[in-house]
Amino acid sequence: MVRTQEERSHVGELGTKLYHERIKHQLTEDQLGMMLAVDVNSGEYEIGGDYIDLFERLTQRIPDAEIVFLRHGPVTVGYWGGQPEEDDSWIKV
Repeated sequence: MVRTQEERSHVGELGTKLYHERIKHQLTEDQLGMMLAVDVNSGEYEIGGDYIDLFERLTQRIPDAEIVFLRHGPVTVGYWGGQPEEDDSWIKV
């Protein structure tokens, strides 16, 4: 099924909400930085380091899973190129 941008955004929000409300507190410090595949319909998830492996493991258990991929832990902050013409500070893109 092809989803609109609004529908994809809603699915992403559901996955993030499930992570913060039901999953995050179950994970350990050793799992910080690992990837999660979360089925937004059931709340079931898989955790590991490889998107394809997570996808395969979760869809074996839940064939019609609607999956959102997240990273456990603080959001990694990064900057991508470019400086504003007005000053020397870097901009976040």
